[in-house]
Amino acid sequence: MLTIRNEQMTVLGAYMRQSFEERMLKNISANFPRKYQAMLDPQRGDANIRRLIQEGMTLAAGFGIKDRKDVAGFVHLMVGVAPDFLNQPHMKWVATILNSKAIPNRSRMAVVFQQLPERHPEYEHLRCPEAGDI
Repeated sequence: MLTIRNEQMTVLGAYMRQSFEERMLKNISANFPRKYQAMLDPQRGDANIRRLIQEGMTLAAGFGIKDRKDVAGFVHLMVGVAPDFLNQPHMKWVATILNSKAIPNRSRMAVVFQQLPERHPEYEHLRCPEAGDI
């Protein structure tokens, strides 16, 4: 029987987070090229984008969102709407959906992206990435 020690799990978790971060960098560059370029720092490179991705992972986890596709969708909202989109008055409805106990965790981001173009046509171009995209 294979036994994984806590130290190994910590390393594995760090590797998975870094791997997701790398895939998200490529995804943001492909889906939001102008915003990606605007967020690059001449001295620090992609550090600002990485920090945004990390913050998105943390915030999404706070809502019970753990699936990589859904976390990626959360980060897409941070890039496509605003890094603090949850605090934007016109986006308060998103937090209501993300906090809803009536909607399963795995369905919440799908509901958000389903309602987004109806509520805000200016964001109709935003999509929740598919699992294969991340």
